[in-house]
Amino acid sequence: MDEMAPPAIRAILSEDDDDHVPMFPSANSAQRHAVSGSAPSSRLHPSGMNSLRAPVEPAPSQLEVPMRRQKVILEPGHSPLDWARLKTTTDLRGGVSTLLRVTPSQLKQHNRLDDAWTAIQGKVYNMTPYLKFHPGGVDQLMRIAGRDGTRLFFATHPWVNVDALIDSTMVGVFVPES
Repeated sequence: MDEMAPPAIRAILSEDDDDHVPMFPSANSAQRHAVSGSAPSSRLHPSGMNSLRAPVEPAPSQLEVPMRRQKVILEPGHSPLDWARLKTTTDLRGGVSTLLRVTPSQLKQHNRLDDAWTAIQGKVYNMTPYLKFHPGGVDQLMRIAGRDGTRLFFATHPWVNVDALIDSTMVGVFVPES
């Protein structure tokens, strides 16, 4: 028997009962601390852990899973690769040739399916050509049509680089009413 072992481990090692699991050759520091810091009558479970350990968390299937956003099935020819090809070959600004200074009241006028603009981080984008390419669907993009969509955009997908995605649709900068 190991004379250097804490009293609780020596008690386990000295028992000849078959229903007790023998001590592993070397207990890790968590096991030594758990046994030496607990009552002398504590025993190690077959897993080698102290009976005072934290309760086991429920399996993932038992946890409440938050609702995930539904992706829509895009029409043929509307994949991310198709969008990348389109934005490099076509003018997507809807006839706007120079950058505009767009106020909230002007932005509010562009809130239809055939004319949808939004402001994200101070830049105004004509998102009309992107509507059918959006993985979340047209309805999700129309939530920010005609208004500043910065907050909703970053709450929904903060990892997306908006400048790289829809840079070719930029029509102006968002300015306050004068």
